Amino acid sequence: PGGSVFSVLAGHDDDGGDALWVGTRGAGLARFAKGAWTSMGRDDGLPDDTIFALHELVENGRRTLLVGTQGGGLAARDEGGRFRVVLPRAGVRHFHASRREDGTTELWAATGGDGLFVHTGGAWRRESAPPGVPLDASFCTTTTRGDDGEPVLWVGTQGAGVARRRNGEWRLFSSATGDLASDSVLTLHVERAPGLGDVLWAGTEGGGLSYAMLSAPEPRFTTLTASTTP
Repeated sequence: PGGSVFSVLAGHDDDGGDALWVGTRGAGLARFAKGAWTSMGRDDGLPDDTIFALHELVENGRRTLLVGTQGGGLAARDEGGRFRVVLPRAGVRHFHASRREDGTTELWAATGGDGLFVHTGGAWRRESAPPGVPLDASFCTTTTRGDDGEPVLWVGTQGAGVARRRNGEWRLFSSATGDLASDSVLTLHVERAPGLGDVLWAGTEGGGLSYAMLSAPEPRFTTLTASTTP
């Protein structure tokens, strides 16, 4: 595929063989399998030709390709190769899968303007938060484990920094709290650092890269500069 590429997924073809899926800006979805490229677009049921995010959902031994679009919501590819919209929202910017203690998987979908959704137990539901935690502006997510083993949800937002849900309680980390140089958080990544534990990285728009040491009793973010680079 030529032009701009927004997402890449190493997944599977319809027959279970390896396939590379590529989401583009304005040119739909491309698949490379068995040595050949195949293009897919609105004629195949895609609701939008700009693809922000891709994920392969595995349930009960069955794989389903999920396609997050810019303006047509979330589409799923059926066994016949057609796409159907399963979340008719403005767009889906990011997927993140996390495993629960009971062995099941939660799949998070951040829309970048129309809420945060989670898929579990075969169904999608909209995540809720108290006033002041703007999940409508969710752009990316990741999950970690607290000292008690309970899952901790981290949400990068457009305009409100990073939101954390731990043991049912929400907290914001932002420029107002002295944690970030920019409140537009485009990406989150968790890294296990030898001897230091988990480190959460937050990539921002216009404010550089920040990190938080999650082994601290109450983590705080530090923005990388010449003097703070580890």
